[in-house]
Amino acid sequence: SFFYFVNDFKSYFIKYIPWIVNFWFVGLLIFSFRFIGGLLYIRRLRTRFINKPDQFVESILNKLLVSAGIKKSVRVFESALVKVPVAIGYFKPIILFPLGLILGLPQNQLEAIIAHEVAHIKRYDFIVNIIQTIAETIFFYHPSAWWISAVVRFEREKCCDDIAVKLCGNSLTYSKALLNIQQMKEQESSFVLAAGGNQN
Repeated sequence: SFFYFVNDFKSYFIKYIPWIVNFWFVGLLIFSFRFIGGLLYIRRLRTRFINKPDQFVESILNKLLVSAGIKKSVRVFESALVKVPVAIGYFKPIILFPLGLILGLPQNQLEAIIAHEVAHIKRYDFIVNIIQTIAETIFFYHPSAWWISAVVRFEREKCCDDIAVKLCGNSLTYSKALLNIQQMKEQESSFVLAAGGNQN
């Protein structure tokens, strides 16, 4: 019966709980190192192999910051270490573009891509992503945690897409910008995912 099944499961769990705890602890250590390594890599991105782009890029950024109602200082750089545009940092956020991408996009498409990264800053996604990664580290053993995390990341990108379209005022321009980025990346490597972590 169900009552006996519950009792058997409880006794089995109690018997092997030391092994279960050890497994969880080892997994926690592994994913903690992964998390710390990610933070160290982000710190490296902020300081290594970056280049300040032309002034017109900062003027586009400043205009979008005003439109988005963001008062904190945000800087933009070209980086030799990133393959897609990214926004990192909370107190002093920066936007990084892959080398050559800024010159490879028309100005209106560049504005649309910057708008997407500004949306991440507006939504505090850097902090949210850290909290989410901590949750993944603690509940690494549970498939539901990874599924929920994937859904949250997907929806986060959709929200930023909506904000970007609102800021740049043209969904067609934004779509073309994403398509151009995808084509540039496919020329560079067939193994690189699409901008924003969404291959579609």
